[in-house]
Amino acid sequence: MSRTIPFHFVDVFAVEPLTGNSLAVVDGGAELALELMQNIAREFNQSETTFVLPATRANADWRLRSFTPKGVEVFGAGGHNTLGAWWWLAAAGRLDLGDGPTWFHQQIGDLVYPLAIWQSQGRLEKIIMQQEAPLAGRQLSNLGALATALGLRTEEIVADIGALPGGLDWSRPSPGANPRSRSRRPDFA
Repeated sequence: MSRTIPFHFVDVFAVEPLTGNSLAVVDGGAELALELMQNIAREFNQSETTFVLPATRANADWRLRSFTPKGVEVFGAGGHNTLGAWWWLAAAGRLDLGDGPTWFHQQIGDLVYPLAIWQSQGRLEKIIMQQEAPLAGRQLSNLGALATALGLRTEEIVADIGALPGGLDWSRPSPGANPRSRSRRPDFA
């Protein structure tokens, strides 16, 4: 037996069609098996595919499940997958919005996150989400290994320690790096 489930492509972070960060939004599918959701995400081959589902927590308005093309479920609020899904819900008339901010709660995994959608004179303006503070992973201590994986020399990488809020570490190509470094393919081995 075949079944049709509506889906939509949403351009997130865009002011005109076909210019943003594309997202597949699937309207429904709560009864779908995990493997089928993963297969649908693989078929769409977007950076993420988000399923908009009824909430299973009493304090949430909607439940979102997002998957990468490799089938990995994405958790956390505030990414283009959640912004795009809520923008689609609002644009499709699935939300009761007033002028100014209207607050909602999204369920992602077992957690519930608040968000506000602003509308003015019937026109969507913005979405603001609360999310947890980022968790820092291991601190990079071997620039040589990173350089090798990126196909660069160690001196072509500058490490800025504590440059981001919360002391997160990040590395970027050195301003004097050879322009060829931007065209290198990482070695994921």
